[in-house]
Amino acid sequence: MHRSPWIRMLVAGAALLTITIIVTIVVTIAGATAGARAAEAAEAPPSTTVVAPTGPATVRVVTKPLEPFVIRTDHGEIGFSIDLWNEIARRNGWSTEWVATETVGQLLDTVRAGGADVGIAGISMTREREDQLDFSYPMFDAGLQVMVDGDSSSGVSRLFSAVFTRDLGFFTLGLLAVLVVAGHFVWLYQRRHGDVDHGYARGVGQGVWIATATALAGDLGEGAPNRILGRIFAILWLLVGVVLVAMLTASVTSRLTVDSIDSDINGLGDLADQQVVTVERTTASRYLDAIDQPYRTVATIDEAYGLLRSGSVDAIVFDAPVLAYHANTKGRGREQLVGPVFNRESYGIAMPTGSTRREAVNRTLLELEADGTYARITQQWFGRDGG
Repeated sequence: MHRSPWIRMLVAGAALLTITIIVTIVVTIAGATAGARAAEAAEAPPSTTVVAPTGPATVRVVTKPLEPFVIRTDHGEIGFSIDLWNEIARRNGWSTEWVATETVGQLLDTVRAGGADVGIAGISMTREREDQLDFSYPMFDAGLQVMVDGDSSSGVSRLFSAVFTRDLGFFTLGLLAVLVVAGHFVWLYQRRHGDVDHGYARGVGQGVWIATATALAGDLGEGAPNRILGRIFAILWLLVGVVLVAMLTASVTSRLTVDSIDSDINGLGDLADQQVVTVERTTASRYLDAIDQPYRTVATIDEAYGLLRSGSVDAIVFDAPVLAYHANTKGRGREQLVGPVFNRESYGIAMPTGSTRREAVNRTLLELEADGTYARITQQWFGRDGG
C-alpha cells in the first residue's frame, strides 16, 4: 500500500515537532535546575577557612620569653606554658615544632599569618584579639599589678646611704675645713697664755680637738678660756656649732624624708605623679591608656626591671603572675608588689581562626583540670593549686 506524498509530509512534520518539544522541555528543566543550584549557592553562608595541620601529627607552636610561663635556657625552653603544652600534645599524639619570637606582638602576628598553628606563653584574651584569632578555654587566671623598687634595707644602712651622698659629702668636707681653721685660732690664742703645746702639730691638734668639742658637743673641758676675750670667742663658736649641727641634722632628715616620699607607692591610685613603665602592645598598656595614666613602654619586661632597678622609673604595671614570680626569684629583697590585683583577665592558647585543633585542645584542658594534672603543674611553678 502506497501512501500519498501529503501523508508522508504530515508524518515527518509531526515527528519533527515532537522532537522539538522534547528538546525544549529538557533544556528548560536543565536551566531551572542550574538556576536553583546557583540561588542556593548565593544564599549559602561563606565557608570558614580551616587551617590544615602541617603534618599527620606535627604542630608548630610559637612562644615568647615570659617568666615563669616561658623561660629560655641553654637546653631549650621550660616553664608553666611549656609543661602545659607538652602534656596537651602528649595526650593528643602530636609532636611539636617550636617557633621563637621575642614579643607578644610578634607571637600574635605569627599565628595570624599562619606561621604557627598554636601560640602559647601568657597571652591575655581580649575582644580585639578574639576578632582576629581563636582562643582555647582559659588556661590561667591573671590580672595586673604594680611593682616598685622596695627598700628592704635596715635603718642603719638607710642612714648610712642618706649621709654619704655627694652634697652631704661636700658639706662635711667644708665643716672639717672650718674646724681646722678654728683649731688654728684656738692654738694661736691659747699658746700665748701657755694653755696648749707650743709645737705646731701637737698644738694645732689640740686646738682642733677643742674647737670640735666646743662646736659639736658644747664641751669646753680643760680648754675653757679664762679671759674675757677668750670666753666671748668661745660663746660665738658655740653658737656657730649649734648652727652647723642643725644644718647637718636638717640635711640628713630631709634626705630620709625624700626617700620615704619617693617610695610611698601603695597601689594603682598612687601613680598619678610617678614615672611608670610597661610593655608595649599589652593589656597593661591599653589599661593605662584607658585611665589616662602617663607611661613609657619597652619591648620586654626584662627591660622594665632594669629601668626600675636603675631608678629611671618609679613603678612597673604589668601582669601580676609575672611580676610575682620575679619578686620571689631574681627580684627577692629588691623589687616588691604593692596594692591588689586589678583588671582581672585570663590567659589562653591562641590559634588561627577556624583551627581544627581548637576542640582537641579544649577537651584536653578540661581533662587536665579534672585529673589534677593542671594543679600539679601550677603548684610546681607558682606554689599554689590554681591559676
